[in-house]
Amino acid sequence: FLMDELANIHNLKKYENICKQCRAIIMDPPWNNKSVRRSQKYPVVTLPAIAKIPLHMFMHPQGCAIFVWVTNNDKYIRFVREELFPRYHIEYITTWMWLKITDEIVPVLPLHSTHRKPYEQVIVGWYNGHHQKGQPTKATTSAARQS
Repeated sequence: FLMDELANIHNLKKYENICKQCRAIIMDPPWNNKSVRRSQKYPVVTLPAIAKIPLHMFMHPQGCAIFVWVTNNDKYIRFVREELFPRYHIEYITTWMWLKITDEIVPVLPLHSTHRKPYEQVIVGWYNGHHQKGQPTKATTSAARQS
């Protein structure tokens, strides 16, 4: 298991023992949005910086599932599907929706809210190591509740 800040990605030597060993990579980039800019809780990252993440150094040559959390911004969704995935020969598989619900099991916001959405998206891709199309043989799903 590896978890680190994007700013530290340049120092890959410390991760040498896991290079090319990952069967799954979960990315939750600090996307730029109004809420983050207002709160200034954490720094955001540019699309060119995300595109430069050396995923090829971590993906297992016999296959790796890639999960990328995205905001509900078409620009970021297109970036992952049309730029990031093709750059590393990752095949788009599907998009999962994470519906945020209350303890009463209702969405935290109306589904058709024009301002904010009660869900986030996870774009799922598959790298088969041979630069050819091919899907994983198994898939796992999960759900979470927001209190």
